[in-house]
Amino acid sequence: MRNLKNKRVECRLPIGTLTDAMRAQSLLSASGIRCEIVGADGVRERREGCGYAITFPCTLEGQVRRILREAGLRRF
Repeated sequence: MRNLKNKRVECRLPIGTLTDAMRAQSLLSASGIRCEIVGADGVRERREGCGYAITFPCTLEGQVRRILREAGLRRF
């Protein structure tokens, strides 16, 4: 039997440019949210740019989008 309690469910949010991804990571880190920058391959929401995304716990998606939107990062 697998222990699903320890499995962390992560969401990916496409960012576009590496500069914006690094800015998002810094903003989220300052808010106590751990995230990583990854390639956006296979992310359905991908629109344009260099193809970067950030990963973070799905339970925090609303908070992540709010933080990025309030910081002026586009489309959040």
